[in-house]
Amino acid sequence: MKKILVAAFMVLLGASWANAAGTAAGTQIQNSLTLDYEVGGINQTDINADDGNGFLVDNKNDVLVTTADVASVKVTPGSTAQVLTFTVKNEGNKVQDFILSVSDAGAAFSLTDNFNATSQSIFVESGTTPGYQSGEDTETYIDELAADGEKTVYVVASIPASQVNGDASIITLTAQVATGGTASSQGSATVNDTGADAEDTEQIVWADSAGETDAVEDGKHSDASAYEVQSASLTVTKGSCVIWDPANEGTNPKRIPGAVVRYTIQVANAAGAQDATSVVATDVLPGTVTYGVGGSGLTQIARVVTEVCSCTSPGTANTGNVSESTGTVTATYESPISASETQCAYFDVTIN
Repeated sequence: MKKILVAAFMVLLGASWANAAGTAAGTQIQNSLTLDYEVGGINQTDINADDGNGFLVDNKNDVLVTTADVASVKVTPGSTAQVLTFTVKNEGNKVQDFILSVSDAGAAFSLTDNFNATSQSIFVESGTTPGYQSGEDTETYIDELAADGEKTVYVVASIPASQVNGDASIITLTAQVATGGTASSQGSATVNDTGADAEDTEQIVWADSAGETDAVEDGKHSDASAYEVQSASLTVTKGSCVIWDPANEGTNPKRIPGAVVRYTIQVANAAGAQDATSVVATDVLPGTVTYGVGGSGLTQIARVVTEVCSCTSPGTANTGNVSESTGTVTATYESPISASETQCAYFDVTIN
């Protein structure tokens, strides 16, 4: 008989182990006691005792928030609907709702936070299509999450156009335990029962660990992720040199009326993390110069056409994409200007 009882106990215990959350809240636990004894060597009638109605298992409130992003989410200045992904797990022992909130706080991926992403919104994965879908994932709180259940939560935000390469916005998602039991209706935040133990009452017990921005056993948990700006980082340098004048011609020329001056516009993406495309420079010329080479200077210019003044990468200098209209010069650079690349455009003017 003892072996049978032990075996039955192990089966029940094994069933409890299968659910990491443990015995469900509100479960009534009862047991009975049998006292077997003898008097004068003669077995007497067993005495049975029980604990009345037993006791109720309390409601363990425990939630775990973890970011699903293995690295910062790379974003471009001016981009919208950028997504951070989190997982919220009900580590308690009862169906619960969860209130969700975000804050511009915390630490993630060893980044330094220096701006706030805008238009921050929270959405819960609907389960229809994996990944954030604006038309499908519309719920803003977690409804009726079973013990040991998990939900994917998205933080969706926009990146200001003024941000530059290397900027970071750290965002923390917090999930707070709320009362479950009513589908499609967000329950109110739970309250920790700090009163005396009541064996016939299902009491609420906060049992969560400390999160990114919250304390231990406060009915909530949090974790952080981050947006990291990756963009082109362009610098532009304009220079000039005189390449011919009507007095000295090509030998030690000076900037006198009739002289030809070459302008260079150098664009570098040296510190960029992404390519720059559709790069166009416009230069409005003063009335004291005329675009192009005028008069007798044309022949002499041919002798020094390789001169590109202040361009540090003369091999990339070009005039093929430079044009002028009514005194405005437009230089269109070859696309893309890749990270760590420099391009230079140049054009000639004649001093009036």
